[in-house]
Amino acid sequence: MHQLGLFTDERPPTTASDTSKAAAVKQAPKSEKQRQAILAFLRACGEYGATDHEMRIRFACHADEVYGPLANESTQRARRWELCGGKNQNQRPVLIVDSGLRRKVASGNTATVWVIR
Repeated sequence: MHQLGLFTDERPPTTASDTSKAAAVKQAPKSEKQRQAILAFLRACGEYGATDHEMRIRFACHADEVYGPLANESTQRARRWELCGGKNQNQRPVLIVDSGLRRKVASGNTATVWVIR
């Protein structure tokens, strides 16, 4: 089994605890709206796509309870990960993919550019 590095952005969210499961059930309607918002944004970006950082910047201007959390790294990355198939690869459709392109972000590092499949 390949172990992921400490700072990788591909580690799945924890869902083993009872509190995590309860939070997931409560969050489900908002999560679906958040996934739809990410899809709409990436559709608008076309083949140029967007990095996780660019997606967070896009949603930072939203103050409501559904879209505002997408400005948070943990929330946005979890919704993007779900759109990539998430932990239930056989149950979730893969709607966005790594374009193969990389772009520099504000930190000066390069980041994966995500596009609609």
